[in-house]
Amino acid sequence: AWLDQKIRLTAPRGRLREAVVALMGGLLDGIGERRIPIGHVKFLLRCGDEEVKISSTSGDPTQWRDEVPPMFGREVTVVINARVQASAVVLEALAAAALEQARAHSGARCLSVETDCFHPGFPRPTHRIG
Repeated sequence: AWLDQKIRLTAPRGRLREAVVALMGGLLDGIGERRIPIGHVKFLLRCGDEEVKISSTSGDPTQWRDEVPPMFGREVTVVINARVQASAVVLEALAAAALEQARAHSGARCLSVETDCFHPGFPRPTHRIG
């Protein structure tokens, strides 16, 4: 399945990074606990003028935590792009559970969420080598 999700979060002062780490960790832990093969899971974090891209593959499952920068604002946008070997229903449920975990763990509030989760079609290349 493929997941494209854009989430806007706000959190109490000093807890924004904590909310982001809980969101990312919730999704990655859920995928790992179910032993779902990962093509890629990418996060784009936008807080104020700062933008950071963090990627996770099947390598070190915790290294990404060190890449989450300090966040001094009150709002962050998290864009998630994930390609994993699972059904769209399962992947979307994992994303929803991760968001709920972030809200419960840090007191974050979700301002908006846009989700597109689907099974991509079989590739149809425009050029073939004969």
